[in-house]
Formats: sequence, C-alpha cells, structure tokens
Amino acid sequence: MPVDTVRPKSWVPYDPKHCKSCQAGCCTLPLRVDSEDLFHMGFIKMDQVNGPLKRIAKRLLKQGIIRSYSTRTNLFMIQRHKNNDCIFLDQNRRCSIYERRPFVCRSFPEYSARPGFCPYQKK
Repeated sequence: MPVDTVRPKSWVPYDPKHCKSCQAGCCTLPLRVDSEDLFHMGFIKMDQVNGPLKRIAKRLLKQGIIRSYSTRTNLFMIQRHKNNDCIFLDQNRRCSIYERRPFVCRSFPEYSARPGFCPYQKK
C-alpha cells in the first residue's frame, strides 16, 4: 500500500536514515504553531509572546506567513503553497528555517498523528 500523508495508517515506522532520501511528506501536513514558536521562528519579539495576538495575526496574514489564527486556541496555521508544501520548504525539499523550526517540526514524529511513524516517500 502506498504512503498517503493524510492517512497515518499508511505511514511507515520512522527511521532517521529515511530523512536523507525523503520527499518531505511531513512538510505537507498542516502546521499549527503558537506564539512561542513564532518567536523562535523570528516573526515576533519575546515581549509579544504573552501579549495580545490579534494584531500579530493580522500582520502575519498580510505578510502571507499564516493562513489563519484561532482566538479560541491561540494557534496560528502556517501558510502552505498550492501543492500543500509548507511555505518554508525550499526547492530541494529541505526546510529553509531548519535551525528555527517550530516545536512540532522538531519533535516529529513523536508528536504527530501517528507517533513513531512518518509519511516517508523515497525520492
């Protein structure tokens, strides 16, 4: 059965060696981040992390960094390209903000739809 990024049951057991030959399937999944992640990513200042977030959301929407913001959860949905790639995925299918990537990316696949598994697809 082929791997389908939106069907975690089709994912394969995670192996760090896979990352070198992967098509970055995890970078096509929806990416929700909080204000602390936005700080680490370099989009807001430390003093804004615990402040009002609506104005920040409006700015980031206008800049094309996020696609939505939930006032209920205080989570931001990162913008994606038309093909569902994360906006930070470069032409070589590598993360352009790797050193500053959000927690969910740093902790993948431990914190994912199927912990310990990934949507690995060989190049």
